[in-house]
Amino acid sequence: MPFLLLGLLAFGPGLAAHAQDSAPPPRAAAPAPRAPHSLLLDVTRAGSRLVAVGERGHILVSEDGQNWRQSSVPVRTTLTAVTFTDDKSGWAVGHDATILHSSDGGLSWTIQHRAPDDEQPLLDVFFTPDGTGFAIGAYGLCLRTENTGQVWYRRQVDEEDFHLNAIAADSSGHLYIAGEAGHLWRSDDRGQTWQSLPSPYQGSWFGITTAGGELLTWGLQGRLYRSSDQGQNWTPLATGTRATLLGGGVWNDELLVVGAFGTLLSGPPAGPLVLRTLPDRTLLSAVARLDANWVVVGERGARVLDPGP
Repeated sequence: MPFLLLGLLAFGPGLAAHAQDSAPPPRAAAPAPRAPHSLLLDVTRAGSRLVAVGERGHILVSEDGQNWRQSSVPVRTTLTAVTFTDDKSGWAVGHDATILHSSDGGLSWTIQHRAPDDEQPLLDVFFTPDGTGFAIGAYGLCLRTENTGQVWYRRQVDEEDFHLNAIAADSSGHLYIAGEAGHLWRSDDRGQTWQSLPSPYQGSWFGITTAGGELLTWGLQGRLYRSSDQGQNWTPLATGTRATLLGGGVWNDELLVVGAFGTLLSGPPAGPLVLRTLPDRTLLSAVARLDANWVVVGERGARVLDPGP
């Protein structure tokens, strides 16, 4: 989740990144009946189940997007992003450089990494089915694992400490990172090295995804661009809004993107896109597809939306 949103509401490359011994033990997330209506920052699918993460260490699971139950979580820090590689194995990241792992579809979680003294929140997480994973975040923080998170290593994406906001991969194995101040990167060697890509906009990017041969990125001022050549050239997509775009993805050849002021965009990845705005204009941070409906999360928790005609 973008560092900008979080603001509003010493290892070198290749060295193992361990939780600091001086850090006090974390407190487990407390039961909170209102958690489904509190700030949630990301949502994803674990098989047929939905898993959402947010403030105070809240992780929630649901089978229908309407009824949510709170998971057992060993930390009380804000969690910003979540991903699953199948219906059982998932990872969530957040403040204090926290990385959590679940092996039961999000019902319970254990700590894989935590370094509160570093004061570097993690903002996104991505895993391949073979157990290679990346957790990225503020001030250039990038952690990599080759063994499903048993050991995490620091990697350098750029010599400058730009915030790294979102990470994705295409079907050819290329990795992409979207960051602050118009910075975009691609890795052609499974994240060992990264090259800077030309950017069509100098404002911050908060999301990135792939669909077939298309690469899409979005961010400040309603900017949304696509590339058909792995990020070398970009074409703008008309959004009809200047609201900051935060979360999104592609499901069944349909692009869904959400953002500030209740903004929802939908349509084919190459456009045109349909703009909707929720009447309450609350911030939406992420979206997932559930059958024919959208499940969105944000400052007022989770809700199911009919995508309309």
